[in-house]
Amino acid sequence: VFGEGYNMMKSEQGLTNVLRTHLKLSGLPDKDVLPVKKWDGKSGRVDLHLAVTAREHDRVRHLIVELKAPGVPIGREQLDQVEDYMNAILKDSQFAVNAGQWDIVLLGTKIDDVARNRITQENRASGQLWEQGGEDGPHVRVFLRQWSEVIEENKRRLEFLRSLLEHDPSAPQSLSWLRETYPDFVPDALGGADSDTNAESAASQPPA
Repeated sequence: VFGEGYNMMKSEQGLTNVLRTHLKLSGLPDKDVLPVKKWDGKSGRVDLHLAVTAREHDRVRHLIVELKAPGVPIGREQLDQVEDYMNAILKDSQFAVNAGQWDIVLLGTKIDDVARNRITQENRASGQLWEQGGEDGPHVRVFLRQWSEVIEENKRRLEFLRSLLEHDPSAPQSLSWLRETYPDFVPDALGGADSDTNAESAASQPPA
């Protein structure tokens, strides 16, 4: 639902355990860590945490999803919550070890005007609230999404995969593609229009 490639998912995790997961995926000790706190001294708890060790630049890629009930419109209070997560990751030096890519998604059914105004600014990706960090530390992006958008995107993805699975090229089409793509490796006598024509001609001749 939230994208391909993640090989780990945990729910109801505190920020300290999120840090431990990051260190563990980075191949570093994950036991003797200091508690991660928000600006108010409290330990935040995220709804979903997905992660994977990315191949590009050996960076660990994380996705934190904060889910809101259908009856709770996303507004200023909810924006402050995910901003607290972003600041905790950026300001705690423990997250700077083997700095990773962090995407935080605030997901709900309804968005009020205050929240919507935050994601309509120019020069930003669709639904993006903030982006901070760099090469020397964690890179954090925060997005605001609606369930209707996520469901529609997955419907399109499913339809695309279904159309690919239904595609069944014929043998002549497959051989023609091989001859065009790898002409040096496919014998002239194998496949192709000429071979098909020759085969049909030979079949029509009476035996000697």
